[in-house]
Amino acid sequence: MDEVSPSRFPSLKTLHLNDILFNKNSDFMLFLDGCPVLENLEISFIYIKSINQSDFEHFESSSSLTKLNKAYIEGCGCHFPMKLLSYLEFLHIQLSKDIYTTDVYDFPTFHNLTHLVLQCDWDIVVQVLQHCPKLQNFELYQNLLDRRKNDEENWADSDFVPDCLSLNLTTCTIRDFAFADLQSHIMLAGFILKNARVLETMTIWCSRELSEIERQLSACPRASATCQLYFYFQFVDDIYYKDI
Repeated sequence: MDEVSPSRFPSLKTLHLNDILFNKNSDFMLFLDGCPVLENLEISFIYIKSINQSDFEHFESSSSLTKLNKAYIEGCGCHFPMKLLSYLEFLHIQLSKDIYTTDVYDFPTFHNLTHLVLQCDWDIVVQVLQHCPKLQNFELYQNLLDRRKNDEENWADSDFVPDCLSLNLTTCTIRDFAFADLQSHIMLAGFILKNARVLETMTIWCSRELSEIERQLSACPRASATCQLYFYFQFVDDIYYKDI
């Protein structure tokens, strides 16, 4: 995309951007800044030739999409200004480990977020949940492309329990289960089960033999006495072609 001049879209409520190259991140930021009443944002495969981190910092401090309540962000080859999403109620996001591992600790607190669809490496799941205190519905996918590069999973039990697990989470769906490391995924699911006090359902989608996974998870302690476990077979084609 050529140089972007400041534009205003004062009535625009829904914006979908797909497969676009911006020359500078300031062009991308100015484009978003021209949508003050935006409610629904979908961004897929946005790339920026020249990235200046100070542009993001200036934009985050001077702008705010306060009407934005739903966002879908996937395949962005740039650092997205996460503070702009702090008013969301629904977020579907793909976190690339190369870009976001060091930034996850700088996330804003999503005070209104009740539904999160997260595609990431599972060793940062707990850190992300710490920023979603009112989360009620959680769907987790694995970054399968990153996982093919590195089959080692490093998730370990956390000493800190996010508030959403203790107070609000009612549904949890985990896909791509045991795609790489069975025991690490069992540990993550077990951590959620033993700390989610009001959890009603946990649904597991897996391409492996389900009997061993069902046996291990069924034996895990549950903080919620009414929590039900469901197990479904996930076809290999679904794993390879979903959300990539």
